[in-house]
Amino acid sequence: MDPADLLEDPALRTGRGPLLRVTARTASAMRRRVARAWEAGDLLRLVRGVYCPVSDWCAAAPWDRFTLAASAVVLARPDAVFTGPTAAHLHGLPLVETLRTLHVRATTPHPHGRSGLVRQALAPGSAVALIPAPPTLSPVWSPLSAPGHEPGEVLLRTARGDVVGTAWVEPLATVHLQLAAGLPRRASVAPLDRLLRHRPRECAAWARAHAEVPASRAARERFAWACAFADGASESPGESLSRVLIDELGFVPPGLQHRLRAPGGAQEDRLDFWWPQVGVGGEFDGITKYDVGLHASEADRRRAIRAEKEREVRLRRRLSGLARWTWEDLRSPARLEAELVRHGVPRRRG
Repeated sequence: MDPADLLEDPALRTGRGPLLRVTARTASAMRRRVARAWEAGDLLRLVRGVYCPVSDWCAAAPWDRFTLAASAVVLARPDAVFTGPTAAHLHGLPLVETLRTLHVRATTPHPHGRSGLVRQALAPGSAVALIPAPPTLSPVWSPLSAPGHEPGEVLLRTARGDVVGTAWVEPLATVHLQLAAGLPRRASVAPLDRLLRHRPRECAAWARAHAEVPASRAARERFAWACAFADGASESPGESLSRVLIDELGFVPPGLQHRLRAPGGAQEDRLDFWWPQVGVGGEFDGITKYDVGLHASEADRRRAIRAEKEREVRLRRRLSGLARWTWEDLRSPARLEAELVRHGVPRRRG
């Protein structure tokens, strides 16, 4: 059975991308068709009565699958309020890792804990084990909240900007508080950098107003550190995580987005990181500049690579050293440390 046929049925369409919904009003014949498609492994059941064609689920990017799962939860629980890092993601803030848990406000003081969203039939010979697992759902009782700020409704969008529904989420003031006070440093800085970049005045006001809201001393210290460390000049999650690791490894804090212009030349180059004490630059390479999909043609891709190589030559002529690292180096901080040491990045005293 082709699940694409089910997507065309107006009785099942939800207006939320590829999500399908079966209700008590759905005709029995259609319910049987959906059940057969599910048993055959063509549909993934996310929550009771809400399905996604397996082909669409597997083709979606990890972040988009998380958003689709949140949209499915809303179909089953329209009053759900997403909180914590989940709310940050649904507000469009970047995180350094794909989330594995959907956090919602609990409606009772004794929530039942995490539960897997997936309820997939294990049909004989099906490739269910190869299907990316949906996130778990975890209710949170009495989450940290910014006084005077109430949840609001946001559009749920994929990475391409396609709307796949709406949801109630914590307000940005509460998200700022929860991220800064509740997450480890490596996880909190990237979304806080982006929030500060676009809402500097609000972030400064929240830092002052909510300094004493966290109940524990450790949480208050995390909040103070995160608010002081956040920097809107960071332009990507990789740059944000790099700054945290550079700090943890004991190196001198770098300047960000430093501009270099060749003497007598009109060409200006910008460095992600800059240590003026030793004339060393640093570059986080996300590698996406080399992806074919980002260019109109292979010729455009080759031109982009040539321009990047020419830029590197200009930088090396003007710098004492140019350290470069990737996501793999950030996953193994010892590799980042070795790269920085090799290029003479100075350590903090003491």
